[in-house]
Amino acid sequence: MIMPEGYKIYKSKDFIRKTEKGQLDIQRSLDLVKELVVASGFHRGHDLLVDLRDTETIGGFGDTLKVAIEFARYQDIFPNKIAVLIPDTPSRIDRAEFFKASLGEVKFKINSFTGFEDAIEWLSTVENIPG
Repeated sequence: MIMPEGYKIYKSKDFIRKTEKGQLDIQRSLDLVKELVVASGFHRGHDLLVDLRDTETIGGFGDTLKVAIEFARYQDIFPNKIAVLIPDTPSRIDRAEFFKASLGEVKFKINSFTGFEDAIEWLSTVENIPG
């Protein structure tokens, strides 16, 4: 069968989508981590897509570090991929990179994206396990 150009077919695992809007201060960010923990606990085996494109962050990199530390506390709850959609601004991209770096040696499959399609493509990629 010939597929017309411009179409992609994704073979994606199920994923949980969480969309957040508004201002993300430190307390709301910590609450969001707990909400993701609960959702992941109920939907084991699913990847996560967290859409933060319509949010504004309040606070500095110290708050980002606190959120990363809280996230790391639950590393066993997040065995699958986590795609985070963020606004396409230099400050948010810097903050996302800092967040990922702040996780340090904690093993998360987490990436940030500014485009929905890129996030879905990454979530749909099957990783080969060395054997």
